Amino acid sequence: MVNRRQATSSLKPLRGLVRRVLTAAMTTVDLLTPKSRTLLVIGGDEGTKFAGNSRMLFEHACRTEGWDPYWISTSREVVATVDAAHPGRAVLDTSPRALWLGMRARAVLISHSRRDVGLLGYSRARRYVQLTHGVGPKTMGYAKRDFDRAALDRETSTYAHVVCSSPFEATFWERGYRLPLDDIWPIGVPRTDLLLEPADPALAAAHPVLRGTVVLYAPTFRDWAVLEDYLPVPGMDQAALVDLLERHDATLLIRPHYYETDAARATIDRVGSPRVQTADDSVFGDTMELLKHVDVLVTDYSSIYTDFLLLDRPEIFNPVDLAEYEAARGFFFRYEDHTPGTKAVTGAEFLAALDAELSGQDPHREERARERALFFAHRDGGSRDRILQRLAEQPVRWPAPLPRRRSTR
Repeated sequence: MVNRRQATSSLKPLRGLVRRVLTAAMTTVDLLTPKSRTLLVIGGDEGTKFAGNSRMLFEHACRTEGWDPYWISTSREVVATVDAAHPGRAVLDTSPRALWLGMRARAVLISHSRRDVGLLGYSRARRYVQLTHGVGPKTMGYAKRDFDRAALDRETSTYAHVVCSSPFEATFWERGYRLPLDDIWPIGVPRTDLLLEPADPALAAAHPVLRGTVVLYAPTFRDWAVLEDYLPVPGMDQAALVDLLERHDATLLIRPHYYETDAARATIDRVGSPRVQTADDSVFGDTMELLKHVDVLVTDYSSIYTDFLLLDRPEIFNPVDLAEYEAARGFFFRYEDHTPGTKAVTGAEFLAALDAELSGQDPHREERARERALFFAHRDGGSRDRILQRLAEQPVRWPAPLPRRRSTR
């Protein structure tokens, strides 16, 4: 399978030249432009979506006195959506206004990479705050088995800080991004604040399936292949699965990575039962809002399981390709040590585990409590306030610091 982000060999020299020219221009202007104490620029999901940690912090900053936040996106559709809810605060990345705002911002907050803010991301000044978009067993950055060192050096050398949920998680980013622990803020991430708020009754009104017992299957995305069978165990007895769901009056919702929507829908169509339905981004735009209505979570290596720990509900893990995944991607920790739920890798094991959880047995409650305390230092819904407070405490540095020196690390 060809990597979607891999440039063809014929375009690499040209792209490299364009990158160097844009980097020189944007960095120079950035270093010369005075910074505002209150202005924040925020983006996420490589500029294509309005979601996750970045969205939660942006909306909170809009409501918080003393801050002047703006959302920068590479998508006109996203800009229109954000502008409708927050007039004047969404800007297309290529517009002069976006560049003017971005250069004056005291900090640029992102969730995936500097691509989140489009052209502004070419600046090499060190003032990007990485909000991240999830943490789980799978490695990131320099800790991965295979990575583009030059690209990662360019990216992470401009990070001023990384925000995460606990000192335990901070050690992952120390390895993954090679930042000193002092520059990693284990003060909580915005999306979990939303998870701790009451469920929105309007979501269940719009989707009656959420009023019943809900099992959510949300596997991780594999860089090297698309899942062809989107049932929790490939090739499992789908009639037996539907029968089990019928007996418990439950529904299995399948939430694929957005690259794999078609594959998931093909599986759902093959099963052909209302007991198995899609829960992709086109149906449920916000994962945190959806999780509030979920009774049992099923996943393999996705970071969604750590967020779900905050709700203290059962989890089932289906690491059907554990050896292959560990060899290809690697884990921050021994998989079995921090995944508090039954491991099911055959159809029979999965059906037995799901039957037990839907029957109320919940054999892993104590394990979940231990992992919840390990992964979350704060469980009070105040992460957004802590991030803004930490930003306010930082000096406004102009010119901004130069990139970290990676050659000596």
